[in-house]
Amino acid sequence: MSDEHGVALCHLPSCEKVWSAPLPALVTSLTALPGSPCLDLAVGTQQGVVFLRPQLPPNWCRRLGVD
Repeated sequence: MSDEHGVALCHLPSCEKVWSAPLPALVTSLTALPGSPCLDLAVGTQQGVVFLRPQLPPNWCRRLGVD
């Protein structure tokens, strides 16, 4: 989920916020990078692309199979 305040990773259907990061630009696209050993994200903004590596809580790392 993204808006003019940043990007958030939420669990569906509970809508529990797992992770979020503020961004100083409107987010226009978001994708997980394929083949990445972590959950690396490419976030497109009006100014360019930002690469993020979320710091997930340990229980969510286990659930997602991310080390």
